[in-house]
Amino acid sequence: MIVLDENISAKEEAKLLRWRIRCRTVGVQIATKGTDDAGLIPVLLALPRPIFFTHDKDFWDPSRQHSAYCLVWLDTEESEQARTSARFSGTRNSTRTPSSSAKSSARIPMA
Repeated sequence: MIVLDENISAKEEAKLLRWRIRCRTVGVQIATKGTDDAGLIPVLLALPRPIFFTHDKDFWDPSRQHSAYCLVWLDTEESEQARTSARFSGTRNSTRTPSSSAKSSARIPMA
């Protein structure tokens, strides 16, 4: 399950939905708007195998690592967040997204 932090734009969420990639957004479908980082952990633990995408560098903290979820800090331009999320999560349509032939300069830091 793809979970988008509230700092991922509605435009990028719309791209994922247009590509038929299901996702949930913090403050819209899950949790409440403005939920702090620590408050999201119990929400993620209650979901089936969530991959949480954020553009918030402060969320990337090794103490938050857990085998029940995946945290991904997107160090990308806003316009690349949907495509990078789709490719990282391995969704079946991610290779056929618009602009997929263009080179990506996205970096996803690994621990």
